[in-house]
Amino acid sequence: MDELQQIEIPADLKLVGSISGDLQSLDAEGQRTFYYLRPVKDKAVPKWLGNLARASHSLKAGPFYIVVRDYHDSFAASCRENGAGLLRLTAASSFEVVVDYSETSPKAVEAAVEERITELRRQMERRVEMARTDIESRYAQSAGIIATMEFDAAERYKNRFESEFRSLDDWGMSMSQRLDGLGGSSSAADIDKVAELISAGPKESGSA
Repeated sequence: MDELQQIEIPADLKLVGSISGDLQSLDAEGQRTFYYLRPVKDKAVPKWLGNLARASHSLKAGPFYIVVRDYHDSFAASCRENGAGLLRLTAASSFEVVVDYSETSPKAVEAAVEERITELRRQMERRVEMARTDIESRYAQSAGIIATMEFDAAERYKNRFESEFRSLDDWGMSMSQRLDGLGGSSSAADIDKVAELISAGPKESGSA
C-alpha cells in the first residue's frame, strides 16, 4: 500500500501524534493493519510506541504490530504489556507471529494480570501457613522446657514466640495490602516487585 492512512489520536487520550506505521496492509474486508519497523534490538517498547499501541485498542484502529528481525524475551513481554503485536521477519522474508495483537487487548491483558495476582496471593497464604506451622511446632516442642522455668523466664521465652507470630501477621497483612493495591492495569514491574517480596518470605524476628 503506497499511501499510509493516519489515524489521529483524540485530545481526550492526552497523547500527541497519530497512528500510521511504516507500512500498512488492507485485507479483503477493509481491515487495516499497521506495522512499525524496529531495526534495533530493544529490550522494551519505546514509550512513544507503547502509547500508540494502547491508543490503537481505544480507537479500534486495527491490528498494530512491531516488526523485528530479532528480539529479547523482555521485548516480547513489553509488547504484550503495551498492547502491541510482535512479528519477526524471517530469513525467508515471511512473518513469524511472536505476539498476536488480538491477545493484547486490554481485557485479555487484564485477565492475565488478575490471574497472576491471584496466584501470588495463594503463594503468600501458603508462606504464612508454613511459617505459622513451624512456629507452632517449635512452641509445642518447648512446652516441657517452659514448664520447668521460673515465671519471669518462662514469660520472656513465650514472648519470643509471640513476637514471631506478630511479625508473621504483620508481614501477611503488608503483602495482602500490596496485592490489594495491584490490578489489571498494574505494570509488570510493580507485580514483579511484590512477587519478589513474597518469594523472599516473612522475616523472622528471631528463633526461640
